[in-house]
Amino acid sequence: MTALVVGLSSVDTLKAGVADTFINMTMFQDFFGAKNVDGVYWSLRVELTFYLLMALLLIFNLQKRVMLFTSIWLGASALIQITNGIAGTETTALLEKFSMSNYCQMFIIGIMFYYIWQHGNYLKYYLMITLSLIYDFSFEGMTNGLFTIFFIAVFYLILNNKMQWLKSDTLVYLGALSFPLYLIHQNIGYVIIQKLESMGFVHEV
Repeated sequence: MTALVVGLSSVDTLKAGVADTFINMTMFQDFFGAKNVDGVYWSLRVELTFYLLMALLLIFNLQKRVMLFTSIWLGASALIQITNGIAGTETTALLEKFSMSNYCQMFIIGIMFYYIWQHGNYLKYYLMITLSLIYDFSFEGMTNGLFTIFFIAVFYLILNNKMQWLKSDTLVYLGALSFPLYLIHQNIGYVIIQKLESMGFVHEV
């Protein structure tokens, strides 16, 4: 849909080539160096890397050693971020990008909440959440850290059945719509904005 709408538009800077468009269908375009059909597709790389990592965890039966696994993951990610911060080379930047070191703390927090849900309120899970939060503030900044605190609070309330109103049919329906809309909103949105501006609808005062 995005390739079609952008292809028919006059916004040439957004257009991806035919080869890039087909590579995007694999969802591995970032790994192949192809142009994203839509700017938001960067997040697919992060998701797919996580899925591949979890596949390795299951293949080697490491889910029974989740604390060791997540500790090594968080520590290695911190080392990658520190190395890139000091060296700042193209190689270290690529390593930081493709290792998910900017997002590992979020996935680890999610894993810990899953284990709390499955196994109970053990201190070790909360300690790992705390370490991940410290990591977030240290490497991703104050704003990101505050958002993470908010989401941790929401997840905690959900696990303790304090947000039952989220189960309303309307919110569930909107939630189901949110990700598909996210995947098509950016470049199609730019095309719509460009068209509106060409018709005289401008936001500048």
